[in-house]
Amino acid sequence: MAAYIGGAEKLDYEHVNSLERCLFCIERGVEAVDLADVQLGVKGAEKIAKVVAKNNTLLGLRLSGNKISDSGAKSLAHALYSNLTLVELFVSNNLIGKSGAKALAEALERNETLVKLGISRNYIGNEGAEYFVSVLRNNKTLNFLKLSHNNITASKAWELVQELKRNETIIYLG
Repeated sequence: MAAYIGGAEKLDYEHVNSLERCLFCIERGVEAVDLADVQLGVKGAEKIAKVVAKNNTLLGLRLSGNKISDSGAKSLAHALYSNLTLVELFVSNNLIGKSGAKALAEALERNETLVKLGISRNYIGNEGAEYFVSVLRNNKTLNFLKLSHNNITASKAWELVQELKRNETIIYLG
């Protein structure tokens, strides 16, 4: 089964009616999943992360607006250590704080497949943003990083911009 974000088909929560059915579809080879704003919570994020960790076909995962918090972000970060196919992850508006940001940033230090990360509208603050300064310094595959609306001060944003000047792969930092 193939589904594409922005293409002819898209797998989303309305089409599957349950998290279990969605997990089944991911295991069976769907390429993109959009589960934005379906109130997955931490437990839902943990279930998805377990499947993503073992998956070798999923390219895009949109989980924005699901209140996954730091715990859910940490589960997804753990999945990024073993998943070698995911290229897009969007976790905006999920109550993610600095510890969730740290986990995702540390995963990106090793992950060589993810090219887009959207983590805007969370609560990572300056401390969480600092972890992404390191990502900009070391990650060579990420080309899109959306950090807007995260309680980041202008001075920390400037630090990100300065690191962006040294990074040859990022084409979007927002």
